[in-house]
Amino acid sequence: RPHGVAMAPGDQEFALAAAWKLGVAETDWKNVHNLFLVVHYDGDVAHLTSGGHLLDDNFYNGKPWRVGLSRFEQQIANDGLELQILPRPADAPIFLEKQYRGPAANSGQIMQLKSVQLIPQYQLQLQFPEH
Repeated sequence: RPHGVAMAPGDQEFALAAAWKLGVAETDWKNVHNLFLVVHYDGDVAHLTSGGHLLDDNFYNGKPWRVGLSRFEQQIANDGLELQILPRPADAPIFLEKQYRGPAANSGQIMQLKSVQLIPQYQLQLQFPEH
């Protein structure tokens, strides 16, 4: 192939990734069925880790990354939460829709954390009397 093939980065490359510690308070879990972490970013690959263990990852495709956290609640309470993002070479051999491509190719690398949201999901249970 004339422009190469995209390859997944190895774990050693994440030692140089941009990283943020994220806080999820004990009160955030109160009275919710699940918490969703929604990350709006531009880059190559993002990792969500806790205590050095990979919880989930995402290859950038232009859409927000949404992760349900309830399955990791105890681990997050014990070890915290970290988000890591690797920059994407502007000339990476991947296809992205025009609106998701980011800055012009002469910028070298693309990496931007736009926003992080914690969205609660509630569960409603209705019980009807038998007739």
